[in-house]
Amino acid sequence: MTATVIAVGSYLTDQGRAPIEVARDGRMVEVQLGNGKIKRYWKGSSRSTFAISWEWLPSSNVNTIDGGDGRDAIRALFKDSQVLHTLTFNDEYGDSEIYTVWVEEYSETLKRRSQDDYFWDVTVNFKEQ
Repeated sequence: MTATVIAVGSYLTDQGRAPIEVARDGRMVEVQLGNGKIKRYWKGSSRSTFAISWEWLPSSNVNTIDGGDGRDAIRALFKDSQVLHTLTFNDEYGDSEIYTVWVEEYSETLKRRSQDDYFWDVTVNFKEQ
C-alpha cells in the first residue's frame, strides 16, 4: 500500500519508507460439502496487521526531506506497546482509511552517526484492535 501515514495527529515522514505491508489475520475454515465442493469462510472477526519500515531515517524531523516526523518522534509514539493508536492512511486520490491499532513490535538499527544527525532503519508492526 502506498499512502501517507498519520499517527495520533503526527505526519510520519515518507523519506526512506518502504510500501506498507498489510496482512489479514484471521481463522479461515474450510468445509467440504456433500457435492464435493469446498466452502471457505472466516470464523469470527479478522484483524489486519500492518508493517511500516524506513531505511536511513534521520533522528530529527529537521533533516527529513518532507518535514515529517523522524526516528525520535516515531520512537516516542510507538515504543510503548500498551497504548492504542489511531493510524490514518491517506492515498493519492484523497481517500483515507482509519484504523485503531496497537504496536506489536518496534525495532530499530543504528546505520550511521554523522555530525548533523544519526540515521536509522526502523520497523513498526501494528495489529488492528
